[in-house]
Order: sequence, then C-alpha cells, then structure tokens
Amino acid sequence: MLVVVIGGGRFLFNHFTGTGSAQAGDCLSVTEFSRTADDPKQIDCGAPEANVKVAARVGGGESCPEGGYDSVSMSGRISYKLCLMPNVKQGDCLKG
Repeated sequence: MLVVVIGGGRFLFNHFTGTGSAQAGDCLSVTEFSRTADDPKQIDCGAPEANVKVAARVGGGESCPEGGYDSVSMSGRISYKLCLMPNVKQGDCLKG
C-alpha cells in the first residue's frame, strides 16, 4: 500500500511541477540541454528561468513537426516528447 501512495505522490508531483501536464505554449526551465534533460520544470513564461517554450507535445515514439526543434523525451508510465523552442520575445539578446 505504501508503494502505491509514494508512486501516486511522485506522479502527482511530476504532473503539477514537472512536465507531466506541459502542453504547447507552456514554458519550462531546462538547465541541461540534451535529448534526455534532467527533470525540466514547468514554469510561468514571464519568469527569468523560463528559457524554452513547448512548441508541440507528441507521443514517445513520434517525431517533432518540421522546424528543427530541440526535444526532451520523457518515459515512464506515460511516455511523450516535448518539442522545444527558445522562449524569447522581440528585442531579446541571445548568447551561445
């Protein structure tokens, strides 16, 4: 019983603070840009740490739409891929 409660708690925590509920238009804070980023966090798009925006959410085995998106694949109970673009607005300066 304890395993179910802990597992359910981890699922709910990821759903509300991780990427579990992230959809197109939502922003994330990603500290490690790689194909399997460590725990990106969903965050308000106006926050300074919101460095990427979700362009599309696709199933785990699907590809991102045309456009050269970076992506983060999440696997587990529900597998999905988030297709990402920089969270910038006109006038922002980019580095790197």
